[in-house]
Order: sequence, then C-alpha cells, then structure tokens
Amino acid sequence: MNVIDALLFDAKRIGHGYAIAKHAEAKRLAIEKNTPIEVNPISNQVLGLVRDLRNHPAASLIAVRKHEQIKC
Repeated sequence: MNVIDALLFDAKRIGHGYAIAKHAEAKRLAIEKNTPIEVNPISNQVLGLVRDLRNHPAASLIAVRKHEQIKC
C-alpha cells in the first residue's frame, strides 16, 4: 500500500512522512482529510536524506498545517 492508498482508505496518520511534501496529490489529500503526518528530522539527517535541518521538508508542512507530529 502506498501513501495515496492509505489516505484514500482513511489512515489515522502517515508515519515517516518525509517525502509527502514533494508529492502534491498526497499532500493535498492529507490536508483535505486532516491526516496527521509524522516526521523524524534527526532520523532523516542520520540517514542522509537531509543535511541541514533548516531545509527539512517538515517546514513546508508546518507552514500549511500546525499539527504535524515531529519526533526527535
């Protein structure tokens, strides 16, 4: 199951949602359905997905929605 499927089936949350900010349809569905998106910036940095946490995609999600779950 991918993120779009999960959202269409009314997932309660999206875990490890690092890439959702880059997928316009998934991001739109999550916002429309008010589905929380969990991100873990420290894990993403350790895994090399982002070098500088100031550039983490969670910032764009938080700018649109104030209830994202950030785990460290």
